[in-house]
Amino acid sequence: MATNAYVNENETANGLGLHLHSRGSQNGNGKENIILLGSGDMSMALAINFMRAKLNPVVASRNPERARSRLKKMRNLDVDVATIDTGVSLGDVVVVAIPAEHHGSLPARALRGKILIDISNRSPSEPSGGPSNAEKLQELLPESHVIKAFNTLSSYALTQGNIQGSREVPICGESEEARNRVAGLVRDIGLIPVDHGALKNARAIEDIPLSFFPEWRTAFILAPCIFLFYFIIVLFEKQLCPNFVNDNNSTSWDTQPFNYLPLLNIQFSLAYTAATLLLATYIPGCLAGYIQLYRGTKYSQFPDWLDKWMKSRKQFGLLALLLGGIHGCSAIFTQMTWGMIYPEKWYEQLYCMAGPTLLGTLAILGVTSLPSVSARLTWREFSIIQRYLGWACVALVTIHDGFSNFNYLLESPSCVYIPTTAQFTVALCLLTILLKIPLVLPCVDQHLTKIRNGYERGLAKPSPA
Repeated sequence: MATNAYVNENETANGLGLHLHSRGSQNGNGKENIILLGSGDMSMALAINFMRAKLNPVVASRNPERARSRLKKMRNLDVDVATIDTGVSLGDVVVVAIPAEHHGSLPARALRGKILIDISNRSPSEPSGGPSNAEKLQELLPESHVIKAFNTLSSYALTQGNIQGSREVPICGESEEARNRVAGLVRDIGLIPVDHGALKNARAIEDIPLSFFPEWRTAFILAPCIFLFYFIIVLFEKQLCPNFVNDNNSTSWDTQPFNYLPLLNIQFSLAYTAATLLLATYIPGCLAGYIQLYRGTKYSQFPDWLDKWMKSRKQFGLLALLLGGIHGCSAIFTQMTWGMIYPEKWYEQLYCMAGPTLLGTLAILGVTSLPSVSARLTWREFSIIQRYLGWACVALVTIHDGFSNFNYLLESPSCVYIPTTAQFTVALCLLTILLKIPLVLPCVDQHLTKIRNGYERGLAKPSPA
């Protein structure tokens, strides 16, 4: 094809007289042709979705017969299939669904002036930060409009029509008109386009499928460290110290306490870790409040360590729910196996009742933090649940931890000069409550609310949010 409908021989794709039509080439039924280069899983999945959207996908393949046979086997779809040279001439929007290492084989002349949607992802072995596949494709085909899109989606979910994760599709490219055109296709198949601007942002978009729980990194690092800390203390309390302080002259150790290490030690360590993670969910909010009161504004940045801590609160809370649930089930099974002992003293009954109440309240917080649930709540409903039930959990964990070790809170350590696990967690609970009490005083709470609504100390009127 010597020329195409959008550029002549002297035009380039750098914006020199280039014009993109609002809708591309159509077939005989008036449907827009969307060309899919390649016949892999993602190409097949997009073909299915474009057909659902009443568009006309055309699969351009090196082996048209194999591609046609595969489409018939998948959904018995009557999708147009053509060779690559023929296919790219049938439409103005071309989805490049071939591996990035084969981009050099694309027919540059036939693709001049067309919108190329790059759906490839970089290999995990490639270092991040370098040029993206989309940028490299644009360099190979400077007279085409390369748009990065669809690379964050699962071919399986698209094929089944059941996308459980985010429905957002990041889009970027140098041509705003081309981005808008691709955004329209994204909406046509029922997804949400998110414009990320220039093509250089494809580097971050290509990192998305390779990311592994980035928001959970702090929680995943801190939680095992806390667990190990408590496990070591419990090991000293339950197994080592009884042997260190043994008054008899026997040279052999009593190994009987070590028989409980796999069950009781882990059970107690999980409980104290869950309590600490729960407190870590609410301590940073108190610290942020004091910083805003001190600075008299909400617009100054928090310190980096506090900012990262604030962003990890949800993850801390969900891990607290998980570990607390495991501890609760383990405690129940232990009592059932060893025989139920009815608590006779009032504080024993109080701590037994506080445990399941705490777990149930944590479950409510965990459920309402899910996007599908929180989206159905008003901001007032969500904030009241998270705020008041959250601090109810802090009070319940204080009661549960405090009264479960009521007789041992004031005892001095037997052989190590560090607080016992009970003393440590109860102290953290009380410290968290003491941090909160000044902030709920009416005069302080009203002033902090003014600051969070835009008031700045020294200004006559609140700043616009």
